[in-house]
Amino acid sequence: MKFAVLTHSGSLFQLLNENFMDDAVRCQLFHDDVSLSRAMYREDFCAIFIDLGCLDSNSAVLERRRCYADRRAPLIVVGTFNDRASIEMAYAAGADEVVIAPYTSLELAARTYQTLRRFGQGTTPLDDDSVTVGAYTLERRTASILVGDESVRLTSREFAIAWMLFSHAGEYVSRRQIAAAVWGSTEDIVGRTLEQHIYKLRKKLGLNGLLGVQLRTMYAHGYRIELGGAQADATRTSAVSQDAEVADMGSRQPRGAADCPAPQLRCPAAAPARVSAGAPHKATERRIRANSCLSPCCRSCRPVGAALAGVTDCLLDSRLAGQRHCRYARQPLRG
Repeated sequence: MKFAVLTHSGSLFQLLNENFMDDAVRCQLFHDDVSLSRAMYREDFCAIFIDLGCLDSNSAVLERRRCYADRRAPLIVVGTFNDRASIEMAYAAGADEVVIAPYTSLELAARTYQTLRRFGQGTTPLDDDSVTVGAYTLERRTASILVGDESVRLTSREFAIAWMLFSHAGEYVSRRQIAAAVWGSTEDIVGRTLEQHIYKLRKKLGLNGLLGVQLRTMYAHGYRIELGGAQADATRTSAVSQDAEVADMGSRQPRGAADCPAPQLRCPAAAPARVSAGAPHKATERRIRANSCLSPCCRSCRPVGAALAGVTDCLLDSRLAGQRHCRYARQPLRG
């Protein structure tokens, strides 16, 4: 048999190694949860020992056991517990057995083998076998997901990622947590692969908010399942943009034309790429026509808004040559 031990204490690992040496048990030491999660994917352990100081509810080992429903080996937490609440916290985090220090070698061996027999008989049930968020229901025993009444087929890793996200609905799940639990690696190695799996999940499950659930991404935080979808956000955004547009239009009151009707503006003509030095009248004509006003109240602009012959006559007027008219004011602007 082979036991995995996650601890930073050399004395604890030595104690476990000596305690099971006579039973032909080999103990393998791990210093971080990512390496242990990777080893759980490649190797089969009969039991997993975790030091209380290394126990974290969001560790890669516990997340992997949850999202993959990996119950091949019992999880035994060893350490000094100060009160009842800390013991209950260890069980809530996923521990199958708790060994409270100080303990004897006989007690440690008895609790370990009793847990192994319980696992061998299959009497340890899975907790939280299903998760329902909105129209989505995930079944961990069958690794299946229902979107309404329709079953969606996912790969094992896609389902593992979906289980992590939906079981932590409303909370951000970091890329490091997903990479460590699903791949047993770091986010730097599986970064691009993780993004592809997230893209496939969005597409297959329709996590765009139309069904009331959306998958949100935030830089340096990770991914989060949110209820409500994007419809409310789109409505709020549309209302805000309309209010801003109305306010912007209200601020464009014509100067000096309070009693005049709203002027009808002519669309400005596109400026040419190059204007030759030998055609100054054409450039002036374009400038006057582009800035001319067609409103009858703007007396100085009326000749400019006439036919082409009228515009040509205006070019001969030294008062209009080289000037441009404001769109709303009656007086021309120099420039």
